Amino acid sequence: MLPLLLFATGLSPRAHAADDALRADIEGHVRQGLLEVWFPRCLDREQGGFLCDFDYRWQPAGRQPKSIVFQGRNTWLAAQGAMRYRDDARYLQAARHGFAFLRDKQWDADHGGWYWKLDRAGTITDETKGVKHAYGVGFGVYACAAVYEATKDPAALDLAKKGFDWLDTHGHDDANGGYNEYFTREGKPILDRASNPLGTDRDAIGTRVGLKSMNTHIHLLEAFATLYRVWPDQRVERRTNELLELVRDRITAPPGAMHQFFRPDWTPVPDLDSFGHDIETGYLLVEAAEALHKADDPKTRAVAKSLVDHTLDYGWDKQSCGVYESGEVRGPVRDKRKVWWAQAEALNAFLTMAKLYPDDPRHYRDLFDKHWAYCKANCIDPDNGEWYPDALDAGGKAKSNKASEWKAGYHTGRALLNAVEGLK
Repeated sequence: MLPLLLFATGLSPRAHAADDALRADIEGHVRQGLLEVWFPRCLDREQGGFLCDFDYRWQPAGRQPKSIVFQGRNTWLAAQGAMRYRDDARYLQAARHGFAFLRDKQWDADHGGWYWKLDRAGTITDETKGVKHAYGVGFGVYACAAVYEATKDPAALDLAKKGFDWLDTHGHDDANGGYNEYFTREGKPILDRASNPLGTDRDAIGTRVGLKSMNTHIHLLEAFATLYRVWPDQRVERRTNELLELVRDRITAPPGAMHQFFRPDWTPVPDLDSFGHDIETGYLLVEAAEALHKADDPKTRAVAKSLVDHTLDYGWDKQSCGVYESGEVRGPVRDKRKVWWAQAEALNAFLTMAKLYPDDPRHYRDLFDKHWAYCKANCIDPDNGEWYPDALDAGGKAKSNKASEWKAGYHTGRALLNAVEGLK
């Protein structure tokens, strides 16, 4: 289940009452505004897996491709709902439904690994030619480990193990650490444009072919930590430790910003700072350290805090609240959009830092309360459910599509389920 990042005891009865009211408010949104919006609506009863394209009123609209990222994320969310709300059979049904597609269609029975993207029926198309990506494989592992935790179905753990082994066998960089990220269907790393079946110089997540990315490695850290919690295998432990140290010591640089791209030997390739990923990784480092039984490691805690603090210093709207999209490491902000997922990750990070540093002068708990109020006013659709793609105060549109292959229920669900637990 989600890690329990709990606050210190000793609050006054009045403070406890306020926390209870806030928790009830957030849990109401989790139930009615997230879980009950997604499930069972997104279940594809005809072709299996989950539908991903919905308009602002939650009507199906689009080609409904089956990408491993979306299928994995919503399978994970359904499993979390099943564990948290065991009296509601919809979530267990959805978790099993999502897992069946990951096992029977998204997984390549001939060569192993999860396909990056298929059509709605689960067929390879000329658009992707069966390519695979470590980012997607990570979300497959993440989902299957969660399904196993929710159901104790050994088939789910077996597929999580297979996904980990496939990536470790085909993608691990034994010379430099970390993982190659982009693969042909057969599992051969795609390291230049000439070897890319799609003939472009970009991979499936937009990284220049041959580079390593921060984005893939922070989510592999999350996936492997989740797998290790349910399967304490020594190789998984080694790889999770390796990823934690890479994210903490190589990908993150003072004063608390992450490089986005790297050459194979981890030489950074300059780019803008992604503030949402910074603040998200503040949480992910703490989560991984807990899974590895290193929750008190001072270096990991310090780097996690620096990522959150740097976002507050350079990527935070100090007037209205909200995380900006990107900018220079020490300013200025270059893109002032406030994308939905980064706002959810800020909630997660603030509550985590409030637990670790309750007396810090930044007052993380106050920031959490204020940001939740901001999200309710600007991000959450009170009529149709879920979150707008952008915060409306930053140019978002209320009638933008509510879901797509890149907008699942993972960021919002994880942040708010964590909040429900953390405010107990």
